[in-house]
Amino acid sequence: MEFDPGEFAQFDWGEVIIILNGIERKVMLFCMRLLYSRKIFVKVFPHQRQEALFQGHADAFDYFGGVPKTIVYDNMKTAVKKVLEGTKREEQEAFIQFRSHYLFDAQFCAPAKGNEKGQVEKLVQTARAQFLVPVPRVSEIQELNQYLMEQCDAYEDTFVPKTKERVGDRFLQEKEYLLPIIGTHPCARKVKAGVNSLSLVNFETNSYSVPTRYAGRKEALIYAYVDYVEVWLDGSCVAKHERSYERLQEVFEVDHYLDELERKPRAIQHARPVRRAKLPPIYQEFYKRTLSRYGHGKEFIKLLKLHREFLIEMVERAVESCVKEQLFTADNVKHYLYLMTQPEAAKPAPIKYEMEQAVAVKAPTFSPYDQLLQKGRFIH
Repeated sequence: MEFDPGEFAQFDWGEVIIILNGIERKVMLFCMRLLYSRKIFVKVFPHQRQEALFQGHADAFDYFGGVPKTIVYDNMKTAVKKVLEGTKREEQEAFIQFRSHYLFDAQFCAPAKGNEKGQVEKLVQTARAQFLVPVPRVSEIQELNQYLMEQCDAYEDTFVPKTKERVGDRFLQEKEYLLPIIGTHPCARKVKAGVNSLSLVNFETNSYSVPTRYAGRKEALIYAYVDYVEVWLDGSCVAKHERSYERLQEVFEVDHYLDELERKPRAIQHARPVRRAKLPPIYQEFYKRTLSRYGHGKEFIKLLKLHREFLIEMVERAVESCVKEQLFTADNVKHYLYLMTQPEAAKPAPIKYEMEQAVAVKAPTFSPYDQLLQKGRFIH
């Protein structure tokens, strides 16, 4: 079969085993191939959920510098809601929105007919055999994906089957025929959720915090991306967290609880969000001193609120200065931050007096005062 440049691509997932931080894990290999040039894109994801599907497509389009007009798929549930008669499919609404944004069409193989996208199935085998043997040992998935990107680049030196042309040369031709990328589309899965009394939203098996003023709200919307989750309320993002793929985890942002703790300062000693926050050791020293001096954690809470205005590195330096000088109030910390951020205010420039002409000052005359004194004596 022969294809015109820019017309067709094929997509498929493949399972691979890697060693991540010393632990064996199964991850998913996103594979896409342009059919005219045989240009490839391969990337690893922790799963094959809809958000990974969308992110993989967006990354592939960015790598190709354009969008193929038609992409061929199997009948995966993240794209197909229902298989109808013949080649007809009822697609998932989110998938329709995604491909409508990038303006490409989707074709689906007949059930159990994976050979209808044989080029990309061959790519899955090639990636496993050539790119991922021996089993990769990495500290993070991004490290592996950087390596896979290098393999995709090197693959351009491969010859297109039955031709004397290299993949890279053909791709230069095909790139001119790809659809342009018009903006970006959110690569997220949307999930409705409620905020419980602990100011947490539940997603999959984990809980994520939002500011306490939203506790009890029932109409939250979670945008689940591959690497992070966002919580939206009233049309705006109120919380963003790194996504956890562990089970039964509570993911806190300590700032979400500071307003509530300010009203209940004695609770700070046992508050899980504070205990689990990765705060610098010098903060603990500041907290212990303020607790012993004032009997509560109000000053420490005010200190943490300074992160809303200043970088944590700067606040840490200011706290170090305060502890060294035995100054244990948030106002002292803010004073040091003020000196750090506005040093010119701490050392005002000298005042220069410039006069265009000299000023002559007459010597004082005391005779009028003598007259006043004489009158005073006379009256007396």
